Amino acid sequence: NPYQIKVDSMRDSVLISTAGYVAPLTHAAVVTSPFGPRRYRYHYGTDLRIAIGDSIRSIWDGQVRIVGWDPRGYGHYVVIRHDNGLETVCGHLSQPLFDENERIFAGEILGLGGNTGRSTGPHLHFEIRYLGNAINPELIVDFANAKLKDSSETYLITKKGTYYHLASTSNNGNTTYSGQQYHKVRNGDTLSGIAKKYHTSVKAI
Repeated sequence: NPYQIKVDSMRDSVLISTAGYVAPLTHAAVVTSPFGPRRYRYHYGTDLRIAIGDSIRSIWDGQVRIVGWDPRGYGHYVVIRHDNGLETVCGHLSQPLFDENERIFAGEILGLGGNTGRSTGPHLHFEIRYLGNAINPELIVDFANAKLKDSSETYLITKKGTYYHLASTSNNGNTTYSGQQYHKVRNGDTLSGIAKKYHTSVKAI
């Protein structure tokens, strides 16, 4: 995330064009794990069922920003900055097919599906982000029917609607969007162990 922009400092609403959308899979997509809280951490994407080697497509035109490897998380992954201002992250690939800074067009195969990184079986971890902040992909995409949710080909980003998952109540009763995480300390826990679990540092904790 190169932006380091908190949601509460963003504009109240931003209208995004979603025209030119192409479904990420060449077949009907089945959601195996939705966006939202998990037992120990928050899941900032939508997992889709695939077979190893399935074609994974860019959903809009854009530029490949990162082609990376994260053995404890995304595995082989690709980050695309799209012309409409959104970014997508595709994780657990078996093989990326583009290089960083390459131009990519909607429908082009960015990589092949896999089971790399922190993964219990073949699937595509799919994220949509705006200025580095995760959006529930199912607010924009109807995966089962391989189309957009809104036929107008637009999506209105709002703080309270789009980023509902970051809202929390502070001590003075005001709504904040800091995305706090909580951990129940158990016997034997160490700061370094907790930091590792949440992919952060002891200093940040």
